[in-house]
Amino acid sequence: MKFVFEDDKCDAKEALSIYNKTTGIDKAKIITGTVCSATTLAIGPLAQRDKLLLISAGSSNPKIRYIGNYVFSLWPLDDEEGRAIAEYLQNKTQYRKISVIYINNEYGVGLKDAFTKEASTRGLEVASLEAFATDAQDFKTIIEKMQNTSPDAIYIISNPEELPLLLKQLKELQVAKPLFVNGVAVETKSILEDNPYLGEGIIYAMPKSELTPEFKAKYKAKYGTDAGILSDKAYDAMQIILLALKKCGGDDTTCMSKYIHSIREYKGASAELSFRELGSVSMPFEIKEIKEGKPARIE
Repeated sequence: MKFVFEDDKCDAKEALSIYNKTTGIDKAKIITGTVCSATTLAIGPLAQRDKLLLISAGSSNPKIRYIGNYVFSLWPLDDEEGRAIAEYLQNKTQYRKISVIYINNEYGVGLKDAFTKEASTRGLEVASLEAFATDAQDFKTIIEKMQNTSPDAIYIISNPEELPLLLKQLKELQVAKPLFVNGVAVETKSILEDNPYLGEGIIYAMPKSELTPEFKAKYKAKYGTDAGILSDKAYDAMQIILLALKKCGGDDTTCMSKYIHSIREYKGASAELSFRELGSVSMPFEIKEIKEGKPARIE
């Protein structure tokens, strides 16, 4: 087995270039590691056309489920996270008027759409929708526009890179509204370790899972640090590929696709996985809050 490593930088154009290189020159038949919805949506249709296997460790835009039977994701899709937050707001809070600040990429738009659709069915009002660009530095204009709508709470959808600066500018402008944030932007080093004061009190939804002791110990022994977010999903993606290769006696991607679709109750590094008909997994979400700098489940 030959491995080819490339960095798509979460950029669709970069992912397309890598796809053409690795499939054309390196003759790759199996692709994994894509964690951003933008890159998976860019190369997914090509993998489907070429009957190559694509397993994403973290892409979540709901459009992924419709690409085809050669494309998979180990992260639950955005409509499940959007539903979890909207349900919590409806049943556990008095907040009914919500402003949404979201990153304007495939991931951010997918989760924004999922949340606003679910909110509309639950008697919640979306007071405003404010978008920001990847790598944005100045959020003050959209924050001020959002404040003019007088929301009860704010739902932020961001990449981990932009979130600390956005939270800092909210504090600078003395915005004292309850904050709800997408989970993958919160449970990161940039918040929990580098800026714990920024995360205090944030409420968010995450797939219900917990790293197994065996995985945590092996990861720490090999890399000298604790396993970070998505490390378990990346590990499970490789393990599932190996199982499929063994089951099919080689890299027959049609056989491998059929086998992966049949997987039920696979016990992975952090959770039990079962694939749906359209290549995504379903996992229950839990609601968490940052308390004293650490994630805590809300019972």
